[in-house]
Amino acid sequence: MTRPPSPEAALSEAIAAIAPRGVRTGCRAIGDADEAHLLPEEARSIPARQPATRRASGAARRIAHRLLADIGIMDAAIP
Repeated sequence: MTRPPSPEAALSEAIAAIAPRGVRTGCRAIGDADEAHLLPEEARSIPARQPATRRASGAARRIAHRLLADIGIMDAAIP
């Protein structure tokens, strides 16, 4: 018996299915410590002090950093 994909995996597959060919995509659930994934320059670019906003920004940048690393671009700040 196979398990159904997680909601996160299902969403990732759905996004990839509608993206134009050659466009890389990614998604993940926002986690409690995602603000820790912000590089210092990125953290300074977020004026909001609300933890939820910083977590969401950290989650988005974590995805972007992974996608950039996949094409050989490492440790690039995304302000």
